[in-house]
Order: sequence, then C-alpha cells, then structure tokens
Amino acid sequence: MSITSFAKVPDKFDLETDILIVGTGGAGLSAAVSARQSGFERILVIDKAEVIGGNTLISSGLFNAVDPQRQKPLGIEDSYELFESQILKEGDNLNDAPLVKAFSHKATETLHWLESLGMQFKPEVEEGYGTLFPRCHIPIEPHGSGYIKVLSDYLIKNNVPIKRNCRLTQIYREPENGKVIGCEVIDQGIKRPIKVNRALFLGAGGFAQNDTMCALCDPRLKGLPSTNRPEANGDALQAAISAGASFKNLEFIECIPGKLPGRSERTVLHLFVGQMIWINREGKRFVAEDSRRDVLRESLLSLPERSCFAIVDKKGFDFLDKEHQEAINRGLARNEVYKANSLEELARSMNTPAQATVETVERYNQFVENGKDTDFGKKSLLHKISVPPFYACAQAMNRHYCAGGIRINSKTEVLDFSGAPIPKLYAGGEITTGLHGSNRLGGNAIAEAMVFGREFGLTLKEKQA
Repeated sequence: MSITSFAKVPDKFDLETDILIVGTGGAGLSAAVSARQSGFERILVIDKAEVIGGNTLISSGLFNAVDPQRQKPLGIEDSYELFESQILKEGDNLNDAPLVKAFSHKATETLHWLESLGMQFKPEVEEGYGTLFPRCHIPIEPHGSGYIKVLSDYLIKNNVPIKRNCRLTQIYREPENGKVIGCEVIDQGIKRPIKVNRALFLGAGGFAQNDTMCALCDPRLKGLPSTNRPEANGDALQAAISAGASFKNLEFIECIPGKLPGRSERTVLHLFVGQMIWINREGKRFVAEDSRRDVLRESLLSLPERSCFAIVDKKGFDFLDKEHQEAINRGLARNEVYKANSLEELARSMNTPAQATVETVERYNQFVENGKDTDFGKKSLLHKISVPPFYACAQAMNRHYCAGGIRINSKTEVLDFSGAPIPKLYAGGEITTGLHGSNRLGGNAIAEAMVFGREFGLTLKEKQA
C-alpha cells in the first residue's frame, strides 16, 4: 500500500499541538507526564470517554516489578533474568525479546518513578491471579485509582489539557515521506483535523468490548461479557492499521473470571490465588488455580456450564481491598454472592453436593498443611480455607485483555510492515503487541502501560538532545 492511498491530508487544521496523546489510561497519562518532565510544553491529551482513566481505573491495580528492597525482607528471591525468562516461557516464546528485556528491567525504575509522583503501595508483595510469582506490588488506593490520581494531578498542576469526548478516527501521513502530520478526531460530535508537529502517541487500549472483532479473532468468545470499560472497542487500533501500522497476535484474547452473562456487576473472589479455590457444579476442583491465564481460560470454558464457583474464607475476604469487598456485599444483596458459617450451608446456597464440596475443601486444606497439591500441582498453597464465614460466587470467563495489536520497538516507535518505524507515530499499552506473546502474566498490564508510557517521553528527550 502506498502512502498516497492513506487518508487524504486536509488543506487546513482546526487545532495544532506539538504532542498529541490518545487515551487517558495508564499508558496515555504516563506518556503525557513523561513528555512534560522531558521539557515539552505543547501537549494535548484526548479521550473519547467522559471520565478519564480507561481500563486502568477499574483494573486490579497490580504492578509487576522486581524490587529487592520489598521482596528480600519477605524471603522472595527474584531477578531481572528470572522475570524475563518467565515472560518468554509463559508467552510460548512468541514475544518480542527486546521488548521483554526492556520491560523487565524498566518496570523497577517505573515503580520508583510512580512513587516519586506520590503513588503509594502496600508493603506486601503477592502472587496475583495468573502472575505465577510473588512479584505484584499492590496499590493502597483501590483498583487503579491511585495511578490515575497521581498522574492526572501532575498534568493539572503543569497545565497539560485533557479533552474529553474526543475520539480518534484517522491518522494523516505526508505523501512524500510518510511522516505523521496529524489526525482527525470527532470532538463533541464534530469532525476536526488536528496538526501534530512532533509526536502522536496512541495509548487507547484494546478491543475487548468489540464483540464482532473478538468473534472474528476467536469465535468461542462471541457473546461473552467483558471486564473492560464500554469505550474499549478498538477505534484507535483500526485507525493505526489503516495508516500502515503493522499488527499481529490479534487471536490472543485473554479472558479472566467475571460476571455471568446478563449480570450487571463483576464480583472478585479469585484475585489472590493463594487464598481461594475453584470448584465445578459437582463440588470438585478441576484445575490448579495458579496456572497461567490461558490454561485457566481453557479449563473453565471446557466445563459443561462454562462457569464455576470461587470460594474463600474470612481471611481471603479480609485480604481484598475495600472496593472489592463492597462489590461482594452488593452481590450478597442481589443473591449473586453466597456467605455462610459452614461449608455445608455454603454448598446448599450454591446448589452443589454438600458432601463433595466439604470433602474438596478439606482435601485442599490437607494439601496446604502438607505443602503439596497431589491432585493438580498448585504451588501457591498459602492458606487453608477454614475460618468462617465462607464466601462463594459463580464465575464465567469474561473477555479481558487483547495481547495482539500494533507492533512497536522498545523506544515505543510504531513499526510498518517492513519493520521500519513510522515517523512521529508512537504507542504503548494494550493497543500494542510483542511483550506478552500468546499469554500475559497477571500484573504485567499496568506495568506495561506505565513503562512504555514513560519511555515515550524519554525517547522524545533523547531524540531532541
């Protein structure tokens, strides 16, 4: 495809800026902060939603990073090499190795950078759902709200504007040299061309809310609910591809446990795998709950009802943050979450066989005591499920994260189909591909967004020097 076959460049532009950033999740906001810290002043951030924050705002907030300062006192031996090797192995070596290397090292720097902006994390370092290693740093603020607050506060203090209800529709490139010169947006319902002098950064997330795109990539996922914000429909991804950005891995759509179809709210009991178990409708475990996310997805989708129950006790409930607990209590009021002082009573609420349910939990507790799961090989045997009250909720797979997207290098430059950077076009976060391969480790998405958002500003500074 020639450059001249792309979107026609308008004769004049309505707006002009040096740096335009699309998306106000972790990638977009961290890119804006980093660009501002790198000395750039004419920055405009846009988002098609009314509320900023993207999927970061409603995420678990878990941030994977090697950090000996926190991990060693807890007896956790970690290294950059181990982190890198786990990402490659669990992604079936379909990852982009230079991206993995850059990410595994820069996640630690980015964690400390966030703290310098005011972000606060708990002292604990945990193994979250699908993380496969105790490397998750847990924000004090619930979900991803802390990230959005510290990043947006910085932008407000430094007079970086954020334009809401503004959706990217097209990217303009110079016919002669292929440089990005601007884009078309729909701003409050009106089409406007924006001229971009230095850089266009795409941090607009994936397409897990787009049922048609997801079904084309994996027909089994058609009609499944999504954990994402409603705006996650792939608009910016399609605009980038139309402008010549290369892409791959669109078939790798990650699913995680969530609400059953038709229900209004997702309740989370599965977040910390060492605290919970899954059982099927027969009251029996069916998988190691600390398996990689694609294994868990396949195991749950293979059940006849394509749903299961997550069970925790009081310790597991108390370990969740306040917002997750409040959602669970709302689920109790809707009879979508069950709470009981005995496992027999819990089984009656779930309509699972009481004897099988009790035997399953008791057998699991014995595994915890012995330190070995002889049924499924679960390694995260942190706590027995033994302290009442007990909680359970039904869970089905929800479309959650798109591991496929547009290709970038470690400098966040978007690549064309020849592998060359498209001049002045950059991206980071879920809209991109290459870091995760076929399967993403839990806790890597927030870190990925922040790492490559921050890297964008550092790249611009380096190019300016």
